[in-house]
Amino acid sequence: MIGIMLGDGSLYEKGKGAFVAIFGNSENEKEYMLGYVKPLMKRVLYREPSVYYHKTAKEIRLQLTRKIDISKMKALGLKSGNKLKNNIGIPNWIFSNKEFLRVCIKGLIDADGCVYAKWKYKNIPQIEFYSSIPKLQEDFTKAMHILGFKISKWRMRKDGSPVCGIYGKNEALKYFKEVGFNNLKNIKRFSNICPGSIAV
Repeated sequence: MIGIMLGDGSLYEKGKGAFVAIFGNSENEKEYMLGYVKPLMKRVLYREPSVYYHKTAKEIRLQLTRKIDISKMKALGLKSGNKLKNNIGIPNWIFSNKEFLRVCIKGLIDADGCVYAKWKYKNIPQIEFYSSIPKLQEDFTKAMHILGFKISKWRMRKDGSPVCGIYGKNEALKYFKEVGFNNLKNIKRFSNICPGSIAV
């Protein structure tokens, strides 16, 4: 959940108002949000989140609105407010255990990652992670090296978004088998590019 929150989550508190929210695409992530993220939030915070759909945007939001929920997430190392201004990163305690790190990275890529086929070679999968937050970029790079993955340097895409990727087929397959995805969108894309691959 830490990984998902670092990517698609939001912590807000002002006066008596507070919420913990996770956002997704209602068109291609609905099954993932309701089938995986919703039960995960309940398991971590002991209450079932409310589900909201944006009237015009293709957005689904899972939300809890008690101060205690904010307190629990902050106790795990997250900060409330704007993630870019706060320059958030992976909490230090997660680096103490490779399994913690593995599932955190899985959550990050499920939230802010993408799987697609290499332009000229449709059977070669590529995995990218996007983030504009300097500390999160640094921590992602550090985590992937600890886990033994070869990744690219951070670069700017044509749309101006900073990206880091796993571009070799063997490295992408290694990631799929050793870390994997919980987001069904990514699982389906990877399986379509590499038929017969087995998710972990």
